[in-house]
Amino acid sequence: VFIIEGAIVEFTIMSSSVDSQKINKFLSKLKNATKDKYENILKEIIALGKVLGIKDIDALSTSKSVIGRSELNISGTDLMSLGLSPGPQIKEILTALYDKVISQEIKNDKPSLIEEAKKMIEIKNKKAKINRKKKW
Repeated sequence: VFIIEGAIVEFTIMSSSVDSQKINKFLSKLKNATKDKYENILKEIIALGKVLGIKDIDALSTSKSVIGRSELNISGTDLMSLGLSPGPQIKEILTALYDKVISQEIKNDKPSLIEEAKKMIEIKNKKAKINRKKKW
């Protein structure tokens, strides 16, 4: 019940300027929080939203590209194959990739994710190199 109420409140706040990116972020966050109960909870949120007269509540049921974190088509192992060592930087890059997918900036397919990960790694390496130079 608390999840549903919280989701309704969050959607109501967000609904003043609904767009597909906001809906995807909202639904992806909900899916991560509710896992296997996602479909049922989403139906309850939509039904309650209709009863409460929340504008654009039906937009939740039309979003097709909602993914949970576990559905990201790249893994830490893939990032290690690009030269990263195990550690927090893998989680940082996976989180950044996930955010880009749910924001619809990149597709959730391995080639797109690998390409974006390479860019992120290159930027991290350049920043690290600059920081090393500053220490001298």
